[in-house]
Amino acid sequence: PTYNIVNSLYDYLPNKNLDLTFGEVLMQTKNDSALILNSVKRRFSFFGDPNLKLASPKYNIKTSSIALLDSLGQVLDLDSNINGNDTIMSLSHVRLSGEIINNDNTIVPFDGLLDITVFDKVVNFFTLNNDGFLNQPFEYTLQKNIIYNGKVEVQNGLFEAEFIVPKDISYEYGEGKLSYYAQDYSFEEATGATENILIGGISEHISTDNIGPDIRLFLNDTNFVSGGHTNASPQLLAVLFDDSGINTVGTGIGHDLTVILDENTSHQYILNDYYESDINSYQSGKVVFPFSNLDDGEHTLTFKAWDVHNNSNTAELRFFVTSSLDLVLSDVFNYPNPCVDFTQFVFEHNRPGDLLDIRIDIFSLNGQLVKTITNQELVTGFRNESLSWSISNNIDKGIYIYRVLVKSENDNSVAQKTDKLIIVR
Repeated sequence: PTYNIVNSLYDYLPNKNLDLTFGEVLMQTKNDSALILNSVKRRFSFFGDPNLKLASPKYNIKTSSIALLDSLGQVLDLDSNINGNDTIMSLSHVRLSGEIINNDNTIVPFDGLLDITVFDKVVNFFTLNNDGFLNQPFEYTLQKNIIYNGKVEVQNGLFEAEFIVPKDISYEYGEGKLSYYAQDYSFEEATGATENILIGGISEHISTDNIGPDIRLFLNDTNFVSGGHTNASPQLLAVLFDDSGINTVGTGIGHDLTVILDENTSHQYILNDYYESDINSYQSGKVVFPFSNLDDGEHTLTFKAWDVHNNSNTAELRFFVTSSLDLVLSDVFNYPNPCVDFTQFVFEHNRPGDLLDIRIDIFSLNGQLVKTITNQELVTGFRNESLSWSISNNIDKGIYIYRVLVKSENDNSVAQKTDKLIIVR
């Protein structure tokens, strides 16, 4: 009975053409002819303002065409399916085109970003029937296996996207789905879906690819260097690239994006849902995954990624956790050193997200202050390279001492370290 109520509810709730309030949606649901003999509906009430409406995007998104490409990026001349679009097959190179339209199907001057999600076919699932209330487990369908998830630019209401279908899709033929959401630069929204695309089989036009993804690992931002220091809650940043695209489908056994902490293979993290494609690219993207409450000391991360052809690659990252609440500096140095007319200052700290006041004082060996360099920065990572020194010709060659002093504006904590640099002429 509850299933029937929810089924009727969704006949009214997402239909923006009806323009119903939440109170009217519940009224229409309970008065639905399919629920005349349903007594359970009396147990359901709406908590909240009944005059509110579901927020619906102003514009619609329409798929204009779906084409398959060869290895040179040219459109293949293939038999189309009944909907006028080519069948999407395993390892097909697909090009989607679409437009942002209003209610009278007119293209609108929409400029912004579009999220595209391509779903494989519907899959049947069963409940566990743990309480034994049903005679047999309840069967339901779910369309959750994602073939591609990416972002593209929309210009003047038009967009285009390309991707290569992963090898791991279900090969039987059936209807998949394209799901869209877009927002322009004035925060107008658009949404849409296409559910009659045919997916299945294996493409005969496959580009050769035997090389796994390129993987670069960092913590918090791309300034981090393996062996550096962090606090107890760093964020893994994995920057990925592959000519064919990254596999995030999750249906092939062992073909997930994974990370293992400290070689604990019995507890690996599955990161498919954390992958985000770069704008206008199916080949590159990143994974951002937060860790928390890590123990002090040395740690290792082992990250593994697969491309859509099921080629894999791994990368490792080593780091040291310092969970002290005090501001801590480490690995202070400058490069090049010795230097002639320029040097860059580098240090690591444990305060990502803090507003830091950074000061570098440079002294001669007799204690004379030669140069002061300052900067204030809202830092994102654990490694800072924001300060440099362009050394003027009137600075004598020799050995100099520099002091790095950092103050956090968040709690006024201060830390400092000194080192030496050499100027040669």
